[in-house]
Amino acid sequence: MVLGSKFLIITSTMILSVRCFSPSPSLNQVYSSSCLFETSSSKEGTSVEWDLFKMHHAPGSWKGVWSSYSVDGDIVDETVASIDYDLNQSDDSIQQTHLITVGASRADCQTWMRTKTSFETKSFPVAVYSKNNMRKLRLVSVSMVNGPTFLRSGVMSTELVLSHGDGRIRAIFQHAPHWSDNINPSSATPPDDFEIFRVIVSREALRSSPPTSETEAKDPPSEGHPVFFRPVPSERWHKIWGGKSFTWDTYMGHETDIIAEIKKDDAWHENPQKCDASIWSL
Repeated sequence: MVLGSKFLIITSTMILSVRCFSPSPSLNQVYSSSCLFETSSSKEGTSVEWDLFKMHHAPGSWKGVWSSYSVDGDIVDETVASIDYDLNQSDDSIQQTHLITVGASRADCQTWMRTKTSFETKSFPVAVYSKNNMRKLRLVSVSMVNGPTFLRSGVMSTELVLSHGDGRIRAIFQHAPHWSDNINPSSATPPDDFEIFRVIVSREALRSSPPTSETEAKDPPSEGHPVFFRPVPSERWHKIWGGKSFTWDTYMGHETDIIAEIKKDDAWHENPQKCDASIWSL
């Protein structure tokens, strides 16, 4: 999201880790006060995460274009929408609502968000969060993970979000149950594994319209906020990376650590596309 820096999220059922890296960093480099926190116990974790949620994600109206990719990397659908987080001051709860346009395209972003009347919109209440009930949200530093969640269709969905300034990138990874060739999927036999079949990526911002190359060219983001659409030379990624690691687990709570140099196995962005069967990339 930031030119010259990168974020890496590693997730599992029990551990969430986000790492903020820069090329050849100084070990005493400070990224931002909002990106740092001291080690906390699991008991304190709920309070820390609620504060992080309200600091980096809510309240606000995140406008974006939701692009759905097939497993082959082809765009199969795009939706102009916003994710609204509304704070209820009386009980300090936050309502999440999705506002979906009907028939709008990427080219219509400026018109729709300016007038709100050019297209039919549909509102879908999604969830209500509170300090004591954050459902499946887990937050570490500027990152947020929602899930994994099993949908009615049997699909497993995991949402990852990285926030920076007035923008954020949200990616949803959807895995479908998979059976070996000699098993009938309609049987009661549990699936052998789950295979990725769809990825939804959305560049979102707290702006008057969703970020697109046209809207950013007309009204460039100010310093400290992400420019989503700009060329990044490939050699910018091939550097020695280091930085800070922010990790949460069920036993130690929130922790920070210094990484002097990222391990080669974690430098997945330097691998050629599809050179590793365990790596899916656009």
